Amino acid sequence: MRAFPQILAAVAASVALIACGDATSAPAPKITTITFGRDTATLLLDDSLSTSVVVTNSRSEPVPNAVVSYTSSSTDVATVDANGRIRTFATGVSTVTATVENLHSNISVKVVPHFTQIATGGSHACGITGTQRLYCWGSDVDGNLGVGANTGDCTAFIGIRCSLVPIPVTGAERFVFVTAGALHTCALTSSGLAYCWGGNVYGQLGIGAVGVDVWVPTAVIGGHTFSSLSAGTMHTCGIDTSGDTWCWGWDTWGQLGAGVTGADRCSFFFTNEPCSGTPLKVAGTVRFAEVMGSEKISCGRDLGGTTYCWGEGVGGTDSTDCYFGQNECARAPLLQVGGTTFKRLGMGGTHRCGQNSDGVLWCWGYGFYGVFGNGTSLTASPDALVRAAGGKSYSQVAFGSGHICGLSGGILECWGNNQVGQAGSTTGTERDTPGAIGGGISFASVTSGPNAFTTCGISTAGRAYCWGDGQLGELGSGTILTSSADPVLVKLVR
Repeated sequence: MRAFPQILAAVAASVALIACGDATSAPAPKITTITFGRDTATLLLDDSLSTSVVVTNSRSEPVPNAVVSYTSSSTDVATVDANGRIRTFATGVSTVTATVENLHSNISVKVVPHFTQIATGGSHACGITGTQRLYCWGSDVDGNLGVGANTGDCTAFIGIRCSLVPIPVTGAERFVFVTAGALHTCALTSSGLAYCWGGNVYGQLGIGAVGVDVWVPTAVIGGHTFSSLSAGTMHTCGIDTSGDTWCWGWDTWGQLGAGVTGADRCSFFFTNEPCSGTPLKVAGTVRFAEVMGSEKISCGRDLGGTTYCWGEGVGGTDSTDCYFGQNECARAPLLQVGGTTFKRLGMGGTHRCGQNSDGVLWCWGYGFYGVFGNGTSLTASPDALVRAAGGKSYSQVAFGSGHICGLSGGILECWGNNQVGQAGSTTGTERDTPGAIGGGISFASVTSGPNAFTTCGISTAGRAYCWGDGQLGELGSGTILTSSADPVLVKLVR
């Protein structure tokens, strides 16, 4: 009788062992889902992104040791390695697929250019990336890079703040357009809000104050929404969404075009000159399609293509209002070159140009350094048009301080002042006829500015190049190059 309980215990133990054996031999839960956690990603050219997938089983448990393979639908645009790290090589779209067993998850990778637009100033440049982030490089002596913190001395010029590579502008704003003056920068958001920063000795930032530099993007006052902006040397102009034109900053020669002298007084090198730290409406009833500024002058093209200018040397009877009464000037828009119509305007340091619908360029003003591109080094044509560049047709034209570049079918030609290689020639101080830019690069766009001795272009592949003056880091190459006549790749560091 005493053996019966022992028999029962043995039977129970055997049953337990059998049950345990059945549990350990049961099949593992089946993998049921795999996901990247995002459907799309936008990356810059020459960038990378580490991705990972989440794999779960039928019990909704993670499967951390699942074997995942990755593929890219377009390896010339982007590749992906065995660890899910994506690298970009060309602009375009590629689908990256993660696979576990017979399950797949996709992420659409859009690769955008380094820069979609570049603006060059007196000794700095800024560019908007394909993700609408704004980067600046070069001289930061007045805060014109917009980075706030001290960038440090990057050159042999002791005490000159600068950056040899593009660095992101402070703030969370995304910008769709940027323009650069001699010592200041302005940019537009997609909603038309204008921000400016940098040198403000003449109120060219439009923030309501004069004489105080600003190191981070600051909103232009007045509540305006702008469709376009243009930075002159020490002033800025913009067209608002209602069609009115506004200018602010330096007004010694009437370059604000308000019909009156700027009410503020600005001191610079022991002078006491008219200026305005607040946007002033340009006088008259003309509606402009585009407006731009140079050093002592502003010009606009109306909706019908007719050109008007205001400031120094444009005619008019306001000579007593000009600086020391030395030059004739106009404080309100005056009709130019007999009312000839253009589809685009451009301005350099001492010249103005218009482009016809056929792409041919016509210029007036002063053709120093062969900037008219007609084979002569000194041409004065203050009021009459000169057919520039031998009548060649260009799809896009960029205007520097004393040089011009024209783009056609990816081929870029430059002419004019070449003292630091800004016209792309390795010999001579000027090019008085168009000459091709070296390097074998196919360009999609080109830019310079009326204060600039540097030229920049964006290739059809989406990479940015600069050439010309580089002693303060304007080329963005990461190294000090006093100058370069050949395009230098801008080093975008992220």
